[in-house]
Amino acid sequence: MDGVKSPVLYLMWGGGGAGHKSSADALSYLLQKTHPDWTVHLANASEVIGAAFGDDIYNMLLQKNLTSLMPIVYSVAGTVHPYLTSIHRSKVEEFFKESPHIDIVVSFVPFSNTAFCTGLPNAKHLTVLTDFASSDAHPWIQHRDQIICCGTEVSYEQAKEFFSNEMIQSEDISSRVIKTSGMVVHPKFYEIVCESELERLRKDYDLDKDLCTCLVLFGGYPPTELVLDIVKALNERARFNAERVAEEVVKKLGWNKDVNVIVVCGKNLELYEALCAMKLKRVRALQFTDQVPCLMQMSDVIIGKTGPACVAEACVSKKPVFVYSDPSRVMEQERDVLDFVRRTGIGKGFGSVSELTRFSSEDIALYKKNVDALQPNRAIFELQSILESFVEQRKELQNSD
Repeated sequence: MDGVKSPVLYLMWGGGGAGHKSSADALSYLLQKTHPDWTVHLANASEVIGAAFGDDIYNMLLQKNLTSLMPIVYSVAGTVHPYLTSIHRSKVEEFFKESPHIDIVVSFVPFSNTAFCTGLPNAKHLTVLTDFASSDAHPWIQHRDQIICCGTEVSYEQAKEFFSNEMIQSEDISSRVIKTSGMVVHPKFYEIVCESELERLRKDYDLDKDLCTCLVLFGGYPPTELVLDIVKALNERARFNAERVAEEVVKKLGWNKDVNVIVVCGKNLELYEALCAMKLKRVRALQFTDQVPCLMQMSDVIIGKTGPACVAEACVSKKPVFVYSDPSRVMEQERDVLDFVRRTGIGKGFGSVSELTRFSSEDIALYKKNVDALQPNRAIFELQSILESFVEQRKELQNSD
């Protein structure tokens, strides 16, 4: 770099769910390919500030399908967080005291950004929202030294409003708020898998190539009982629906056709073992896997929670989504995701397993048409360009010294 030192970047992720880490991994993967000369580190933000126990509680509630208790957790966190800011800042300073000079901190987490900005005042701080919006449950927009990268119009307007109140008039808000064309999705979701490879996987998984394939994907910590109920209902869809609706209606609406089911169990070993023990035909259970981009391409519909990462990945993969929409289970930070699915018509919400199983091939075709009509999402590549501009600014400053 013409005598200029290689830039040092830290990508901060959190362990609550899988979305924050997947976004950090996506950027790390891309930068390793495009800028191998850059020094890029990943760090668990929760461990840095000493709050990893909070992620453990969050993941346990997800796995037990106890998300209705999340408001209590967030209420406690919101109450105590202001009193812990100075402690978190000290933790950040302690963690990085032996580190070389840090040029850019890219945060993929809420809550901790004030600690990053005050604990590392000489770094440039880019906060990339992995939620569709900032909320009381997940506060992302916290400090005037942040640069906010927004994947939705809602978060973009929130960030502009924050800085219009915080910034001195001579500063340009556009230098602090950046709008991308969507949410960050791993580059592998943009790679097309050849049909021969998809066919090989179908054979390996013992799936029927002539049937609709449902990918059940509830993140890294899927709820055991809910997923088991979903899989059993899908596996015997005709009987399940005929027990609740007149059989002739079920046939007429196409709710009786068999489907393939692929279930990604993530880190939920109990769920994986239970599904394997059931030995259901046309059902394949997988543990934590890096093959989700390929699995989405070989599927016809994605079934999961209202997670922003999963829905964004499905959109890039051009697949409809069925999202669990029980009002008592949809977390505050994910309500905008459910609104997006309904507003764009890229799928449906289901509040019960009965609602989920009631779909036809014509329904999926309509949802697919709406997915295809969405604006292309190139956010991960736009994020790379943003960082390149930061590095170029840094290079110019160093050359002028």
